[in-house]
Amino acid sequence: LIYLYPSPDVTMSFPWQYRQGLLSIILLVLGGLYWRYEINIGRYLNFRSLLALVFLYIGTLWFWPGSFHVLISMQDINIPGVAISLIGTLILIEFCKYLPVLRLLNYIGRNTIGIYFMSGALPTVVGMIINKITHNSMIGLIFVFLISITTAVCATYFLNRFLPWVFDLRQIKTNI
Repeated sequence: LIYLYPSPDVTMSFPWQYRQGLLSIILLVLGGLYWRYEINIGRYLNFRSLLALVFLYIGTLWFWPGSFHVLISMQDINIPGVAISLIGTLILIEFCKYLPVLRLLNYIGRNTIGIYFMSGALPTVVGMIINKITHNSMIGLIFVFLISITTAVCATYFLNRFLPWVFDLRQIKTNI
């Protein structure tokens, strides 16, 4: 991929880093392929193969600890790092399939994108306000976390309740 670009200067695309984003599309494509063929992949993954993947993952990180760093940039694509990252992601996905169905986990899973959207400016603003009161204490950090999470969950709830199309565009068709 590096030969597709005329200059190896990483800072040329600053501040948007669009070139690094384009190179990271390989991870999105692999995720899409997994989504498309998840049923076929699931046929080969049982509990034993999941344990084998875990041991492969731990063994690889034990013998090649430098491979854990996933670097995708103009100069380098760390293929072992990408492979280890993909194996770790596959382990996590398959492990989550063994978890029991819990209402809290279902709620968080359905609303993750909304909570994620609220996690940028909200903790920063709350942190600046709480910092004025508590002066960088651990109690202040706990308050920032609790207020940020509570506000994000409440905002996500109201968006889902009154503007459901914000997170699911298919809702526009059903409400018209």
